[in-house]
Amino acid sequence: MSLSETQILRLLFKKTALSLVFVLCSCGSKKESAPQEEAQAEKTSIIQISREQFIKNELQLGKAEQREFPLLVHASGMIDVPPEKRVVISAPVGGYIKSIRLLVGDKVRKGEAIVTIENPEFVEMQQRYMEARAQQLYLKAEYERQKMMLEENITSMKKFLMAESAYKTVVASYTGLHKQLSMLNIPLEQVEEGTFSSTTVL
Repeated sequence: MSLSETQILRLLFKKTALSLVFVLCSCGSKKESAPQEEAQAEKTSIIQISREQFIKNELQLGKAEQREFPLLVHASGMIDVPPEKRVVISAPVGGYIKSIRLLVGDKVRKGEAIVTIENPEFVEMQQRYMEARAQQLYLKAEYERQKMMLEENITSMKKFLMAESAYKTVVASYTGLHKQLSMLNIPLEQVEEGTFSSTTVL
């Protein structure tokens, strides 16, 4: 009976030893597999460049070294402005840009001149304004005269209506041109003095 107990103890000892060996071997394989997984992770983060890309971009191999970047870095790109800071400027009429007083990135204050526009139509518009202004004075006097003559039954209704129509037409033309020149920032005092300008400032 004692012999069988020793045999049983030996068998249990052998099984226990074998199980410990298996456990240690499995732990060792896990430890060895961890560096392999890290190496694979490092390989996936490496940027690979083909020989054609290397030659086309004129790349060069060299040793790692510390360098100071210059204060000014030249780079291509596009300047983006937040939507709340964007302002669209447009002229009420077309024209050629004669000069721009600001550069990209300059600060702009309210009422500051930005661009000068030139257009020959500005001169024609001022000329029509002066013609309408002169006609307005004459047609107003004629309209008032015809109105007074109609009240005294000296003239016909037809002549009065013609004088009224001509006067109101020229008043509409004069008012419209006055408004357009004001929108173009063309000083009306100079225009009425006979000084015309082909440019306007926005």
